[in-house]
Amino acid sequence: MNAEQDQAATDPLKQSESRKRSEPEREAQLKGGLTLNNLPLARIAHELRAPLNRINGFLDLLLAEEEVIDGTAPEHERSQPTQETRDYLQRVRASSEQLYVSLENLLCLLRAASGQLRLSSESLALDELIDSALEELEYTARLRRLRIEKHLPQDLPAHCRHLQSDSQRARQILRNVLANALLYTPAGGQIEIGATAATLPTGLPAVTLSISDAGVGIRPEVLSHVFEPFYRGEPPAGSEELLEGSSTGLGLGLSIARLLVELLGGTIAIQSAPGAGTTVRITLPTLV
Repeated sequence: MNAEQDQAATDPLKQSESRKRSEPEREAQLKGGLTLNNLPLARIAHELRAPLNRINGFLDLLLAEEEVIDGTAPEHERSQPTQETRDYLQRVRASSEQLYVSLENLLCLLRAASGQLRLSSESLALDELIDSALEELEYTARLRRLRIEKHLPQDLPAHCRHLQSDSQRARQILRNVLANALLYTPAGGQIEIGATAATLPTGLPAVTLSISDAGVGIRPEVLSHVFEPFYRGEPPAGSEELLEGSSTGLGLGLSIARLLVELLGGTIAIQSAPGAGTTVRITLPTLV
């Protein structure tokens, strides 16, 4: 190293100038790299979903096997280790459900931000839509001993029993709202799903799905922010023990639900108060 190089290595001013000269070079290198708009989200989604789906599949097989083994034995002969094993498996399965919800929401956010979110339009049976969303959160509800009651009135008009929507995204909307209700409802509580005929501001016929829980509710100062991405408001004071063991999530569920509802031509509203539970109403177009 010559004297000039040695001085540059020890002189902070010269080091700063050297870094400034190299910054345009680094920026030029980054220009040819990935941006949000050209991320291969389809491949990323596949690589993330595939192992998670395999994990869920094997867990379901193990849980089914445990139920068969334990179910065939008389109650007094059922082994404690088997019961403990089933409990552990259910906890893992519930965690994988929550991970799947977070993954789908994050991917949806990236697709929307990069202009890669595509929607389809098809006829969906309302009853089947609700059942499929419930199935995806089965173990989370079971782990927290939460009952989910579905009430579709007999006099619900025929056109309200079928949506004109994107099946994947409509299911994601309902799943997100249900996941939020499961998160903030104390163990042993109940969640109700109802449906009523409605009309959108555009005049189109619609159906309103209401998801009501008997949870801890939302404070007024938090309520106005619940649809903001990554927002996680603190639950009402004194509810920490009631919610013990529940996950906090990413804070994306309701913001993604509103994004998708509006893209599908619907509306979403929330009503809540501390100690009085929460009701979310989702209104989506039906078949004309």
